[in-house]
Amino acid sequence: LELEEFSAEEEVLPEIEPVPVEEEMLPEIEPIPVEEEVLPEIELVPVEEEVLPEIEPIPVVEEVLPEIESIPVVEEILPVIEEIDVEEVVEAVPVEAKKIRSLTDEQKAIFSYFVPVRGMEEQLCNALSGIISNLSGKPNSSTGNLIIQGSQGCGKTMLATSIVKVLQKECGRPNGKIGKIEADTLNRKDVQQLLKKVAGGCLIIEHAGGIDRDTAVKLSLLLEQDTSGTFVILEDSAVGIKKILAADNGLAKKFTETVTVPIFGNEDLVGFAKSYACELGYEIDEMAILALHNSISNIEKYDQATTLEEIKDIIDNAIDREAHSGLRKFFNILTANRYTDDEKIVLTEKDFE
Repeated sequence: LELEEFSAEEEVLPEIEPVPVEEEMLPEIEPIPVEEEVLPEIELVPVEEEVLPEIEPIPVVEEVLPEIESIPVVEEILPVIEEIDVEEVVEAVPVEAKKIRSLTDEQKAIFSYFVPVRGMEEQLCNALSGIISNLSGKPNSSTGNLIIQGSQGCGKTMLATSIVKVLQKECGRPNGKIGKIEADTLNRKDVQQLLKKVAGGCLIIEHAGGIDRDTAVKLSLLLEQDTSGTFVILEDSAVGIKKILAADNGLAKKFTETVTVPIFGNEDLVGFAKSYACELGYEIDEMAILALHNSISNIEKYDQATTLEEIKDIIDNAIDREAHSGLRKFFNILTANRYTDDEKIVLTEKDFE
């Protein structure tokens, strides 16, 4: 097929005449005169100054407080364990340290309750030797203090005061006040002030296992600083002593001497009873000794040692019976059987029934 070829004719557009644009003339705006607003003149009103009324000063009455009566401060004095004759206490002087190998007759009389107990004399000699050496040759209380351990009622405080008596005779120390205090009470006290009150003397602490750690540390530091020669004795059972020594190692090192009071056997208790009766002016005859053994057996307990206080009660009761024996007492006086040659009253078997 043949395709017809068309020629493209150029189209001539008619010429457009320009349209004249007329310039729009905006009408002239006349300015509007602005009238200035004149504010009315404000007349000033004079302000009268307010005169406040004069206030009369109120007189201040000085309050006079009632005079308070001063209350005298009573210094707390530690209880004295036992009165010691001051004339017997000589001024402390350095003495040559010596080993005490046996007790003198005078010392045995002081320790009369304990010397008959097996092993006690040797313990006392060793402890006294160490204490005297420390009291005489050191500037503070850092060593040489004493532990007394034993079961309840075995006479630890009695032994402590006896030791103090012997020390005063041997070396003149301790030469201050002697006081005792319970550990629980010590925990609530000002330890420094307490030691000042017994400076140069002796402080006995009962049930020492009850001392808390804070008090133990304070006591240890104060003993290191003490230069008065204060002597301290701790008392308790073996368990209680172990507890306080474990509380503070520094305190434990200051207690270098120890006396252990053993559990008394029957013969030991009889020996104590005889010494106690003798001290009161009585003597137990041979037949009464057998009755005393029976009395002790009657109070013995399976799980608890017999105490010295219980033995004292037996002797006290026997003395009371003898004093109120009526006709028997009168008969003994007539027959001269009531007294010994050294004027002691005789306790008989019937006094222990």
